[in-house]
Amino acid sequence: MEFMVDLDYRGRKQNEWNLKDKAHYVALYNTIILNTCSFLDEYNKKFLLNSEPEFHERILQIKKIARPAFKKLDEWKELRQYRNHMIAHNFRVDGDEFSFYMLGQYNAPRTYNDLVMLRKYLAMINTVIMEEFKDMMPHINNFVDSFEVKEQQISYDNIEEDIKSLVDNINGLCLENAKPYRLPLDYFMVL
Repeated sequence: MEFMVDLDYRGRKQNEWNLKDKAHYVALYNTIILNTCSFLDEYNKKFLLNSEPEFHERILQIKKIARPAFKKLDEWKELRQYRNHMIAHNFRVDGDEFSFYMLGQYNAPRTYNDLVMLRKYLAMINTVIMEEFKDMMPHINNFVDSFEVKEQQISYDNIEEDIKSLVDNINGLCLENAKPYRLPLDYFMVL
């Protein structure tokens, strides 16, 4: 949302959008929807179930206190369906059926103002959680920092040779299969 605000996506008129702006906005929008659904999955299915018993009563209180904001989120009845069909499975409803006919039909956030309200409802829930566990917040960073981070598993020392070899391989297969197209090496060499 902050990128959307910083780039003034909320105030732009239709003729002020270029292709990069549109792609960026859609990527941000999709990320917000995906993250929201993930948050709601955790909140609804795992928050209480996977917590230590000593926190169960506090979590139940959080859910009770944050319920009004959660109910506002729940007004978007097809949020998950939108996420599944339009974002996660690339316009696919079930099996081979595509959901192009559903564009603009889902009861899910669509406009910038919808996203603003979505963010506010989530922030209300998150604030209740943060306040309830304020006594534990200073310990979280120490806990997260205690995890060992593995070194990068992939070496990019020979990346240009690897890309050239891969493009040559694909272009050879294009030639073997009598295809009139080839991958342009220069396009893939720009890192």
